[in-house]
Amino acid sequence: MSHSKFIENNYTDLTQLYIVERKRVGPGILLLDFLKQDEGNVNVSYRPLNTAPQQIIDQVMDKMENPIYDCTAYFCIITPSNECMLVDVNLDPHRDKAIDELNKMK
Repeated sequence: MSHSKFIENNYTDLTQLYIVERKRVGPGILLLDFLKQDEGNVNVSYRPLNTAPQQIIDQVMDKMENPIYDCTAYFCIITPSNECMLVDVNLDPHRDKAIDELNKMK
């Protein structure tokens, strides 16, 4: 399964986990570990930002200074090659309604 398909299929659970953990322990990233994807496993965990590797902290801090969305979650996808692909996820609850309205205008 592709990374984007996994996020799409599990969007609600992933974003709820991110929101709950952010409120509980502070700013951080949701790790989506695809290292064992070939075995059918994707490990998901929340990691406080101050415990992340410095390179990831720097990337998230840059993104927080210039966010793409008003309400953003940061997902770190650990690829099979053991690299972090940082993704900005829109948490705006009205995002689908806005997209639907735009599509009606076409």
